[in-house]
Order: sequence, then structure tokens, then C-alpha cells
Amino acid sequence: MSSQRIDAFLAERGLCARRKAQGFLHDNIVTQMEHRITASGERIDSAKPVYCNGQVIKVIENYYIALNKPIRYLCSNEDKEERDLAISLIPLAKSVRLHNVGRLDYFSQGLILFTNDGDFTKRVTHPSFEVEKEYILDLERSLTKNEMGKIQKGLRIDAILYTVKAIEFLGGTKYSIVLQEGKNREIRRIFHYFNIKINHLNRIRIGSILLKDMAIGQYRHLTESEIRSFMD
Repeated sequence: MSSQRIDAFLAERGLCARRKAQGFLHDNIVTQMEHRITASGERIDSAKPVYCNGQVIKVIENYYIALNKPIRYLCSNEDKEERDLAISLIPLAKSVRLHNVGRLDYFSQGLILFTNDGDFTKRVTHPSFEVEKEYILDLERSLTKNEMGKIQKGLRIDAILYTVKAIEFLGGTKYSIVLQEGKNREIRRIFHYFNIKINHLNRIRIGSILLKDMAIGQYRHLTESEIRSFMD
């Protein structure tokens, strides 16, 4: 049996957001093998057909998209403050329910992925898969030798350990940092600890996927080999 929560199943097929699955199940008759599913946390056999109001819920095509996110664009499907959304730069999102794979904060630029494939998202974002993310930083000032050493060893800030896979001095006030864990605002917290302002933060790589020469705001579909690099 290929087990999956019904809320995840419905979200992957674009029928509703996971957090709204309970309402969807209340308003619609969703069944599998003549059993009506009423709880959003209920598990189903995803290898067998699921019906909504008597019609089989069809498997939809999966999409995998890379975007060069501009600064001041939010990685979310909605925002109460009505800020610009990164997903709005992808026309396909008007007809297919896509979601961002991980996050890139509001004031950062660079590579962010979008998909409607929940398994792909897990493969890219879950720490157990150790997917590398590489960033180029331009700082207010260069790091001292002591500060560089502390970052390389790992920093404990407010009881949370922040570690980097690698940090490299690129010249002037520019550095390359590679992360594997990707804690919330990890890079900004590290440099705030040293009271160093980040003038510009640009993510240039996720796993084997490179930003390369994509213009700001430009997007592209991932190649088959790029998708397989996470799924194999």
C-alpha cells in the first residue's frame, strides 16, 4: 500500500490547499473503495482511485520551475499585506496550483524552485537529503580571521546551532556560503551576530541546479536530468 494523507493528495491535484482540506471534505463527497473520507488527516492508498462527487480524481501533470526571484518578492501563495509574490512571475501558476520549494527571504534575490509535486519538495527541502544551497554575499565589511573561524566551526545563537558546509572569501567584501540544513534566515542571523550588514544576498545554486545567466524575474522549466538529480 502506498499510503498518503488525503490533505496532501488533494493539494497535489490542485483541488485545495492542505490547510483547507477539512472544509473541502465537508463540502464534497470524497471516497475510496466506497468509504467516505471526512478527516483531513486520514490516510489513503494513493495507488487506488479516489473519487470526488462520483468522479475519479485524475493524476495531474507535474511541473518543475526555476525562478530568479527579485528582491522584495515574497515566497508565498498569498499575503495579507498584499506584497508582491514571487509566484506571480510564473504565468502557469494562474492555471496550476504551484508552491515554492523552500523559501528565499523577502530581501534576498536568486534561485527559488516551484512545483506541484510534494515528493519533489520533500527531496529538496528535508535535511535528511542534505541538498546544498549556495549563496553569494556582499557584506558591509569583510570578515576578520577570528569571525571567519567561528563561522566555519559553527555558531550557537539563542540555543540554536548554525553551521555552514563551506564559506569562501571571494575578494573585497564578497563571500560564497554553502548550506545544507537551511534553518530560517540562517545566513542573516549569522551575520547579525557579528553586527555585519548584508548589502546583497543572492542564491546561485540548489543541488545541481544553477542560476547561471537567468535575468532577474526570469523563469525556466527544469530539465529531466535536473529533476532526476533529486529523485534518484
